[in-house]
Amino acid sequence: MRRFFKLLVRNGSGESSKSFGLVVSAIMGAVMTLAVTFVLIWDVVSDGTIDTDLSKLGIFVLCIGCYTFGSGANKMLSEVAGPEAEFTRRRRRERRKREEL
Repeated sequence: MRRFFKLLVRNGSGESSKSFGLVVSAIMGAVMTLAVTFVLIWDVVSDGTIDTDLSKLGIFVLCIGCYTFGSGANKMLSEVAGPEAEFTRRRRRERRKREEL
């Protein structure tokens, strides 16, 4: 367990804190969405009608999606414009130069 947390801190290990945050938020989003589904099913089974305000529920589900996207956007932006991405671009340019010669 201690080794895993060391890997979370290290950059470029594939197990960064951003990856961990993305996984946790995706799991939490799935759990919250399953809870919403369970509540809707329970609402229909209990009395045969939907008494839940579906417009507010739709906004809540949208917020769950924004929460999950927000945690993934940090990782996406850091990978696209971060130092690792620049290092990868530099390596590709060097490889192309060697292949041209």
